[in-house]
Amino acid sequence: MVFAEIGPLATIIDMPIVGIRVPFAGSFRVPFIMPVTSSIVKYILTLVGVYVLALIINGLVPTFSGRKNINQALKVAAYSHTPGWMVGIHPVHPFPESQGILGRSIP
Repeated sequence: MVFAEIGPLATIIDMPIVGIRVPFAGSFRVPFIMPVTSSIVKYILTLVGVYVLALIINGLVPTFSGRKNINQALKVAAYSHTPGWMVGIHPVHPFPESQGILGRSIP
């Protein structure tokens, strides 16, 4: 659940402080309440999505000769979302390759 907070928190930091970039128009900052409500909804829907995926995984387990276990299905669903949650920092720092994450730097 902690990793799922990265994207919404990055949105809260990005939108009112950094602003939204619009091509040929520059950037503008939005009021603080918009990204906060958007982030809360995004976080809740992310957790609901993980739970729904766990239910789907748990329903498909007998197809692969396994035993149903909702706890194990939740672990698989959460672990499969972890890379996406880690990239959730993207709004604050849009160029991860400049930090060497992809193994190279921008000259």
